[in-house]
Amino acid sequence: MRAELIAIGSELLLFGRPDTNGDWIARRLAERGVDVRRRTIVGDDEHEIAEAIRRARARATLLIITGGLGPTVDDVTREALARSLDAPLVTDARVREDLLARIRARGYKVLASADRQARYPQGCELVRNPVGSAPGLLHRGPPCWTLVLPGVPGEMRAMFEDAAAHLDVLPAGAAPAARFLVGGLPESEVDDRVSDLIGASGRARVTILAAEGGVELHVLGTGGDREAARVEVARIAAEIRARLGDAVGAAGDETLAAVVVRTLVERGRTLAVAESCTGGLLGGAVTSVPGSSAAFLGGFIVYANAMKVAELGLDPAMLEREGAVSEPVARAMAEGARTRAGADWALSVTGIAGPDGGSESKPVGLVWIAAASASGTRARRLLLGGDRAAIRARSVSAALELLRRALKEEGP
Repeated sequence: MRAELIAIGSELLLFGRPDTNGDWIARRLAERGVDVRRRTIVGDDEHEIAEAIRRARARATLLIITGGLGPTVDDVTREALARSLDAPLVTDARVREDLLARIRARGYKVLASADRQARYPQGCELVRNPVGSAPGLLHRGPPCWTLVLPGVPGEMRAMFEDAAAHLDVLPAGAAPAARFLVGGLPESEVDDRVSDLIGASGRARVTILAAEGGVELHVLGTGGDREAARVEVARIAAEIRARLGDAVGAAGDETLAAVVVRTLVERGRTLAVAESCTGGLLGGAVTSVPGSSAAFLGGFIVYANAMKVAELGLDPAMLEREGAVSEPVARAMAEGARTRAGADWALSVTGIAGPDGGSESKPVGLVWIAAASASGTRARRLLLGGDRAAIRARSVSAALELLRRALKEEGP
C-alpha cells in the first residue's frame, strides 16, 4: 500500500511553520504498517493544490490532505479537490443548517462565507467534525482513497480517528513494531553494529535516525501476514538488544526520563538537579513523567556564579580558578545539590550553549555533566553540536543517560 500526505497552507511555506499534522498522521499510519512514501506542502492556490492532488492520486492508494477547509477566501481545498475530480460543488442543506445554528448559538454574525463549509465535490462524502465547524471530505477508492481534514490540529486528530474506521483500505489494528533509544553511542557506531539489519526484510523494516535523546532504532512489521511480521519483529528486536546491550536506554513508548524515574521509584531513591546552561529543562524532563513526585525532590537553577555559591555552597576561589564550565564545578554542583536537597542522587549540568561565550579552550557546545550519590561522583565531558536549543536538549538527554547507567551499575 502506498500513502501520500498533502499539507495545505501558505504559512507552512512562507513563515516556516512546521507541518505537525503530517508528522502525527505519518506516525499513526506507521502504527498500522502503512508506508508514507511522499509528503507535499502546497500554498493556498487552487490550481497548484488541484495539480498536487491529481499527481498524488495517480500514485497513491491512500491520500490524506490537511488544511484549507475554513470559511475564508484563501480556503480553497474544496474547490481544488472538485477540480481534480472534475466534479461540481454541491451543498448539503442539513450540514448548512447545522453550521448556521452553531454560529448563532455562539453569538456570532452569520456571513455568506459560512455556506462554503457546507459545500463538497459531488461524489464525495462529508466527514463529521465533532469538535469544530468545518466538515471533512472523503472520496472512496479504488484506485485512491482520498481523505481531507481541517488543518486545526485538535479537529484533525479527532476526525482522523473517526474517519479511519471507514477507510477500508487501512489494515485493521496496529502493526507489530519495536522502538529502541540508544544512548552514549554515536549514530555511526550504532549503524556499524546493526547495519545488516537496516532496510527491509521480508516481513519487517528497520530504520535508524538521530534524535535529541540519542539514536533511535525502529522496527516495523510489514506485509499482510501479521503473525509472520510479529515473529520477524521479535527476532530483529532480540538481535538489536544482543548487539547493543546496555546502550539501549529505553524501549517502546518509554522515554529516557521515564526509565530513570521508574528505576528511582522502584528502588526508593530520590533525585535533585542543579542546572546552569539548561535553565530548568532537566527538571522539566523529569517532572514530565507521571508519578515523578515519588522520586524527584526539586532543583536549583544556578545560572550566575553568585547563585552557584549562594545556593549550592561552591567555593568562589574554585569558580575563579576553574571557570563555571569545568569538571570540578560540575562535580561540586551535583554534590552541593545532593547535600542541600537531602537527595540520594543529584545531577548537574554546566556548559556553553552559545551562540556566544565560547573560546578556543572552551568552545560553544562544551558541556560538563555530573551525577553524585553516597558512593561517589562521576562526571562526563561533552562537546555537542547544533544550535542553542539543540545543545541544551542534548545536555538534558546526556545527563539522564549518565544517571541511567549509574543506577544500572549501582544495582537494586
